[in-house]
Amino acid sequence: MTTAEWPQPSPYTTDLARAKQLLAVAGYPDGFETTLSFDLGAAVVNEPLCVLIQESLAQIGVKATIDKIAGSNWRAAFSKKKLPLHNQMFGGWFNFPDFYFFIVYNGTEATIYNSMDYHNAEVDKAVAAAHYTTDSKVYDDNVIKFIQLSFDDVPAIPLFQPYLNLATQSNVTGYRYLFHRQLDYRHFAKN
Repeated sequence: MTTAEWPQPSPYTTDLARAKQLLAVAGYPDGFETTLSFDLGAAVVNEPLCVLIQESLAQIGVKATIDKIAGSNWRAAFSKKKLPLHNQMFGGWFNFPDFYFFIVYNGTEATIYNSMDYHNAEVDKAVAAAHYTTDSKVYDDNVIKFIQLSFDDVPAIPLFQPYLNLATQSNVTGYRYLFHRQLDYRHFAKN
C-alpha cells in the first residue's frame, strides 16, 4: 500500500490454479463444502454477487450452498459472527479509513460489523493511532499500515463501495446528498 485512501483496490487477482494449490496446502486438496449467506433484503445486488462467487468457488472444488437470510433476520444472523462465508454490504458513512476500519475490522470493541470476528492487535493499534492524531504523517502512515495488514490477513474481501444513483425529472428539486446513501424524500418538491 502506498496511499492512505479507502476504499482502494485490493492487490489480488483471480487465479483459480493458485487457489487450488493453496487449498491443497491448507489440507483441502478436494475442496470442501460451506454456506454462503446473504441479506435477502438487498437481493438485487447480493444474489447475483453470491451466485458468481458460488460459481467461481465450484471451479476450485468448494461447494457453497447459498443461504438467503430474510432482511428482518440479517443483522441478528451476521452479528453472531458464526456465518462461515457471507456477503455483508457495508460502506463507511464517513469517507475516513480509520472510521471504516474501526467499525468493521476492530477486534477490541464489540462492534457487530466485525462479522468475521477478526482480531489483530497491530491493526487495532494502527487504527487507534490514526483515529486520535492530528498529525497528517502519523495518520497516513498508520492508515497505510492497517490497510496493508488487512490485505495480508484477508479476513474480508472488499468487493465494491455502494453508491446511490438518482435520476429525476427536471421538475423535481430538493435532492440532498446524505452520508448514509439513503434517499430522504422530505426535501423533494415537484415544481
